Amino acid sequence: SFYLNYEEENLKSIPDFIFELKNLKKLIINDEELVSIPEQISNLSKLEFLDLSNNKISNIPIQLTSLTNLKHMYASY
Repeated sequence: SFYLNYEEENLKSIPDFIFELKNLKKLIINDEELVSIPEQISNLSKLEFLDLSNNKISNIPIQLTSLTNLKHMYASY
């Protein structure tokens, strides 16, 4: 499976290139400064695991419901 643990100091948004990774199954971006999850998250149709823990996300977009393979999601402030 295709897995990405992305780290960048003080990351405020998910980089666009990530939404082009069509076979991505596991995405971890935690302990950053993310404030939102972009609508483009729906491009990651094979995503099974999403960890956005310890960020500053206040809203979860409706587009997440289109990720029918998503089994585990973690998001915390």
